[in-house]
Amino acid sequence: MFLWIAILIILFLLSLRWRYNPWVFWSCITVLILLAGFRDVTIGTDTSNYQNGLRWVANGSTPYKEYLWNELCAFVNNHMNGDFHMEKLLVAFLTVAPVGVVFMRRSANPQFSLFVYYAMYAYLNSMNQMRQFMAASIVLVGYMFMIENKKILPALFIILASYYHSSAIYCLIVYAVYLFKMNKDAWIYGILIASLAIGCVMKFFDISFLLGSYEHYIDSGTFAYREGFASALAFALMMNALFVYIYLKSDAIDRNSIAFKIFFIAMIVNNLTFSMVLGTRIIVYFTIIQTLLYPKYFHNRYQYTKWLITAYLVAVFLKILIIGGGVMNGVYPYKWVIGEYIYY
Repeated sequence: MFLWIAILIILFLLSLRWRYNPWVFWSCITVLILLAGFRDVTIGTDTSNYQNGLRWVANGSTPYKEYLWNELCAFVNNHMNGDFHMEKLLVAFLTVAPVGVVFMRRSANPQFSLFVYYAMYAYLNSMNQMRQFMAASIVLVGYMFMIENKKILPALFIILASYYHSSAIYCLIVYAVYLFKMNKDAWIYGILIASLAIGCVMKFFDISFLLGSYEHYIDSGTFAYREGFASALAFALMMNALFVYIYLKSDAIDRNSIAFKIFFIAMIVNNLTFSMVLGTRIIVYFTIIQTLLYPKYFHNRYQYTKWLITAYLVAVFLKILIIGGGVMNGVYPYKWVIGEYIYY
């Protein structure tokens, strides 16, 4: 646990010292890739399942419904001797390196963006849900092109991501950003309240027709709805409060930026799905936009805002790490296998 907390502190201190120093920034990216790539198979709840998936592909099976993930496993088998550690390293590179490129290209403070990415637990969750968080990084590349006023490339990257984890296809709804403006407070607050109210009673509706291949989540008593409804609701309320605060601190131009409107969509998706287990898997594709949004507020013009954002991120990180990070093959105590490649 202390390793991950130390990294959180280091990334934050570096963001105070440098907005973007290429040596520092890419050194941080490299360290994160190596830590994820050379982690032991016991680190990450689903890591051993991915190891089994690689073996199944080696035996001629296609265990995943996503074509490109099967192809990635086949590539590891054919060109990396079926070494699962090399698969982890490759996936870590394809997960962390793209966000580094996006931050360097579009963030107002790339070093702080890296801190946000780490603090929102996206990095540590990538050790548990390898396919999904690699897909989330590809989706973020699509958002980058959307911010750059490209119309076709975002959809292509979202579709590409869906071939690694099919849930990424839901991100096509971000094209709704071209259909509305953030210029009426009552309209914004009304949608937030209504979506949260619907989320509270979502279990009473049949939404299986919207879920496609994920319909089994609703059918399963274990994976349909989260047990800690009160804590999930409290977290959703906290996230809504932060959104409203940032909204009130933003001018009309910032409110109507692509990044801010995607964040608004993220709030709606989170409000509707906060009580569902599936919701925790989908929301990351939208909330990852926070990595590009928050750095705009991390300067002297927004003194209280930047520290509120930082406190929120730290609280979220520690809550997830302490409550769930070290049980059932979580992310600590950390163990890595780099020695196998140094000494043998």
